Order: sequence, then C-alpha cells, then structure tokens
Amino acid sequence: MRQRLGIALGALLVLALILLLVHYAHRGAAAWVYTPPRPGMVHFAVDGPDLCAVWDTGRVVALEVASGAERPNSEFRRAFPFLAPPLLIKGRALVGSEDGRLRCLDLATGQALWEQRTGGALRTLPVIAGDQVLFGSDDGFLYCVQLGTGARRWRTYCGGPVGTAPAVTGDRAVVGTLGYGIGCVNLAAPEGASSSAAPPETSPKPASGQPTAGLSAPERWLWGIAVPAAVLGAPVVYADDKVAAGTDEGALYLLDAGTGKVLTRLEMPGLVRAAPALVAGRLVVADSSGAVRAVSPDGQVQWSRRLPDNPVVGPVSTDAAVYLGTTGGEVVALRASDGRLLWRRDLPAPAAGSLAVTGDLVLVGLDDGRICAFRRPARG
Repeated sequence: MRQRLGIALGALLVLALILLLVHYAHRGAAAWVYTPPRPGMVHFAVDGPDLCAVWDTGRVVALEVASGAERPNSEFRRAFPFLAPPLLIKGRALVGSEDGRLRCLDLATGQALWEQRTGGALRTLPVIAGDQVLFGSDDGFLYCVQLGTGARRWRTYCGGPVGTAPAVTGDRAVVGTLGYGIGCVNLAAPEGASSSAAPPETSPKPASGQPTAGLSAPERWLWGIAVPAAVLGAPVVYADDKVAAGTDEGALYLLDAGTGKVLTRLEMPGLVRAAPALVAGRLVVADSSGAVRAVSPDGQVQWSRRLPDNPVVGPVSTDAAVYLGTTGGEVVALRASDGRLLWRRDLPAPAAGSLAVTGDLVLVGLDDGRICAFRRPARG
C-alpha cells in the first residue's frame, strides 16, 4: 500500500513539474524575434500585414507581421537617426528624423517619395487630417503639409519645442510642448494666416492651468494651458470635443478642446509620458512609478493597479484589455473593466520604444533594438 502511495505521489510530483516547466516555457516563448544588424532604440507601426520599424541608428525596414521576415527591397539606404514611430498609410511610411525632415517612404522600394525640412529634430508621430499631414518639430512649429506631395501649406509657432503628436478634433489640433504647455491650433484658418516666424519673447503667458486665447500665433492659436513641466504624453480625444493629456508634473489633464477649460486635473504619483488608452468608455493612464489607473470621462478613478516596474511602452488597448511593456522585462495584459492581470510574458530584455497589438499577436520593442512577437490568448 505504501509503495503504491509513493508511486502515486511521485507521479503527481512529476506531472506538477512538467506543468510548471510548460507554464514558464509558455510565458517566455516568442512567436518570432527580429534582431537588427546593430542595437539601438526601435519604434514601429503596424498596418494590416505590414510592420515598419525605424531605429535611432538610422535604419528603416518593413517586416511581415506574421513571421517577422524582412520585406524585399524595403530598407531605406540613407542613414539618419529616427526618433519616433512611423505612420503607415497605403504602403507608405511617414517618418521623422533627427535631421529635421519628414520623409514619405515607399515600403515596396525603400525610396523616398518626398521630404519636408524643418528647423529642428522630429521626435513625435505625424498625424493625418484629411489630405494633410500635421507634425511638430523641435523648432517650436506645428507644420501642415500635403499628404500626396509634401508641399508645405502652413506652419505655426507653439511656444516651444513640440513634444507630442497632435490630437485632431473637428477643425482643431491640440499639441503638447516643452517649455510652454498644452495648446490648440485652428486648422480651418486661411492658409495666408500662417505664422512663419517665432513670436517676440514678450508674448503673454497664462498662469499655470489657465487658458489664454491668442497666445504666440494669433492667426491660428486658439488657446493655451501653461503647465510647470514638459508635456510628452500625446493628447487623446476621448469624447465629443474633449481631450486628455499627461505631463511631467505627474498629472492627467481633461480639457474642453473648444475653450481650453480644464475639466479635471488628476494627480498621478509619477511622470505621465504616454498617451492614455481609450477602452470601454474609459481612459487608462500609466505613469513612471508603475501606477495604472482607469479614469471615467468625468475624471473619476474607476480602478487602480501598480506594476512592480516602470511601464515604458503602452498602454495599448483592445476591446477588453490594456497592454503594457515594462523596464523589468515583461509585457502584461490587464482587463479593461477592473485592471485584473489577464496574462504576462517574460521578455529577453527590458521593453522600450513601441508596442502594438494586431490579430493574435502582441509586438513589443526591446531596449537593445529587437522586436518580439507573442501569441495573444483569446481572453486577452
């Protein structure tokens, strides 16, 4: 009897060990890993079956999302440091670089179709508004160019280097800056109303958190909100004519895009440098301390969770989950309704750069320039 019991217990222990090994192997198993020729910071974007990746080493290449294989002839052969994710549209990639130029690349050939020069490095994602492309520069201007040709329509000064992609709502674009705050530009003003020169240093500055109309570029500037720190968290439109933006002061602002009125200012324990994710009627915001919070449209915290490490990529949302990559070398999925941990995967290096969710894959950049793809569980 004792012998049978010992055999049964031994079998259970072996089974438990096998299940444990399978569990940890599954946690760390990537569907594919792409390794660039040289390490560097990677940013990428996905459009259907195509992934376009850029590195601060000056490399651009298109990959197949399903396999991570390079698309033939897609590599851009001229090297410039690329500092922000590309924008993909119909087989083309719009990429900004440290040399101050926005380029439109053909992903099938790797050739530049057009480029537009600015006076400073481009560190933010360009945004399409109709047949126009909007993008900011370190020279302090928001630029508007034609999508098809790259011809400049106008530029307008924003009070300091533009630190975020613009959020477009109606005929307005809301941007964050370094050294001024959050501002709103009129996209419907006549093209002749462009501001082509920096404003005088005596331009009025509003008190912190207070809107002021007509700052810096009276032809296009609608309002501005001064904040006491850099704004690097891209604004997000979360309701009719309402936007949310995070700041380095550790705050999330909910604003009326028409007037600049601060509807809610939510304190966070760390820096808010990522755009909030919009999911299931709420905003999910993450900060540099590891805090992740879901906020209702009226500014009420609906759930809060703290990750053990700084979430440096994401949040990115699907219908039911929010994904984040951390400096601790994990990618996690939280349930959008209550913040419960759905699953996690171990990364071979700390997360950095970009994160995307497409089909059944979660794609995350690493701080050594690699890109990892993981299978996404059905529940996530």
